[in-house]
Amino acid sequence: MITSRWWKYFKNSPEGIALTVTLAGTGAATAKLLPNGKIIVDAVAAQHTNTITLTTPVSFKVVDAKFVNGGALACALTIKNGSGAITDALTPAAGADKVVARAGTVDDTYTAFTKGDDDLVLSPATANLTGQVIIEIQFT
Repeated sequence: MITSRWWKYFKNSPEGIALTVTLAGTGAATAKLLPNGKIIVDAVAAQHTNTITLTTPVSFKVVDAKFVNGGALACALTIKNGSGAITDALTPAAGADKVVARAGTVDDTYTAFTKGDDDLVLSPATANLTGQVIIEIQFT
């Protein structure tokens, strides 16, 4: 549930706030922070073995994550706080366009982010990342 403090933050942007995305390698990615406690990252052919880094304008904790594969290749994806892995690999099966993979584990050692952090990292490993990553958060 969004508190009155966060509602004031989102009142001029009820559809969400665009986040700053730094993409290493080739491809493209955009991200939005939604008032319902989700960060949505849309990626197209973001190069594997490189990273997608997001700058976060609010404080929060990561509580869950899902990956909806948008391509024919299976792409293992880990969500990190800097170099510390928050999730295990989210890995849909090969040829898994439209398949949803969910984090099996969330390491609470790395889940906290503060306003202005620039270390929320999506790290694709086995194929170029195409699809949507949904990171569920709790505002703090």
